[in-house]
Amino acid sequence: MSKYTIYFGGSLPGEPGPGDWTDIDPKEFDYIGNDPEGEAKRLQMESYNNQGILCDLRYWFEKIPDNNFILISGPSGVGKGMIIDNLLKLSFPEFFPKEDRYRKDVKDLCIVPVYKSQIGGGGSAGASVYGKSNGKNVFEFDCRGIKQEINLDELDEAILHDTVLMESYHTTRDFLKNRYNSNTNFQSVFISPLNLEELEELYAKGIKLEDYLPDLMLDSLVKRAEREGKTFTRTLIKDLEKRAEDSVVEMKDARNYDFIIPNHCYESDSRWKLPFLIGEPKLVVDSLYNIYDRYSSKYSFEGKDIKFV
Repeated sequence: MSKYTIYFGGSLPGEPGPGDWTDIDPKEFDYIGNDPEGEAKRLQMESYNNQGILCDLRYWFEKIPDNNFILISGPSGVGKGMIIDNLLKLSFPEFFPKEDRYRKDVKDLCIVPVYKSQIGGGGSAGASVYGKSNGKNVFEFDCRGIKQEINLDELDEAILHDTVLMESYHTTRDFLKNRYNSNTNFQSVFISPLNLEELEELYAKGIKLEDYLPDLMLDSLVKRAEREGKTFTRTLIKDLEKRAEDSVVEMKDARNYDFIIPNHCYESDSRWKLPFLIGEPKLVVDSLYNIYDRYSSKYSFEGKDIKFV
């Protein structure tokens, strides 16, 4: 699907205005689809029948660039990787086998990775810096004490494709939005372990996220570690607890995202292993695809809908 802006006014851009029409302010309409001219005629007829405002005005339309940038964030263990993998399997099978998923010759979509340092440490949580590293432009940031970086040269190249999909920590959102919002349709998506009704219910009962969410996410993280066959050392347990505690900070930042997709079926949910997706897993994956394809999703809600937390 393509996105257009349809204009109504007295003259086409660059043309002299016909008589007294030149004083009419152009009227703009957003349209997503493949028939902007048909939509313009429909709007023209609709206004003629109802108000008679647009029927005598000329129209033209401009296509908005399709190079979209979808940033995906969410607490550790909420299932971001599982959702992205299933989106690719269902809608972009050319990305598989999985080890080949970061190539850049796939039409319509480009996955850009975030690189993690092999050395722990890093600065204070959320600290970030933009600069040069090994001759490349990078954005470095701290994710729960681990240094990570985004290769901006690689990302700039990927932006030339129709859509870039990137999973990254929430503290990178503002930098990426400010850098790429002018030349892409930047959309931020937060995968939430709670839906809007659950958040409202916690608020109504006076239950703080700090007293509820960490235990919920720790359960998911423990099940994931068990499934991966990890040994529960003190170091691993400490890391899982840190991730679970950080989910509160991330959830409170969700209000700054364009879309919030609730997902209760974490990576340990057996429904992800069925031959085909049904129920909530399908709703979640379809929601992310609709954001990619239509810039909207009925299953998700907007960050601005959160009036509390």
